[in-house]
Amino acid sequence: MEKETAGLKPQAIVNDCYILQHRIKEDAFAEYWHATAIFSAQGFLLRFLKPEALPSKILEVFYTQALASIDLRHSSLLPSLEIERYLGRLYLAGDASGLKCLGDLAGEGQKFPLLHVCLIGLELAQG
Repeated sequence: MEKETAGLKPQAIVNDCYILQHRIKEDAFAEYWHATAIFSAQGFLLRFLKPEALPSKILEVFYTQALASIDLRHSSLLPSLEIERYLGRLYLAGDASGLKCLGDLAGEGQKFPLLHVCLIGLELAQG
């Protein structure tokens, strides 16, 4: 059975826009969910920030500044499509079509040459 946390569960409709499919993982700051658009099968990554991870004042500053810079783009950044609230939690939505996390690749035994690892590190630092 899929883990349900703070009202997030598979098949939940988020803001009349996304349908949660499955929980990918969580860390100290967020829960990561794969979602699809209501009217298409396009995949999205929804990152729900944990309210207990940061003081509410910091989350509000983040929300305000993120809205002000939503058009900021860099090849190292997953394009953010939206920052919004659902069930009182901030979430960031981004395109997830064809993406695979590095942890999954490492778990599959994927090996990268040192140059590739360094390039990934630089891209992450720039992002």
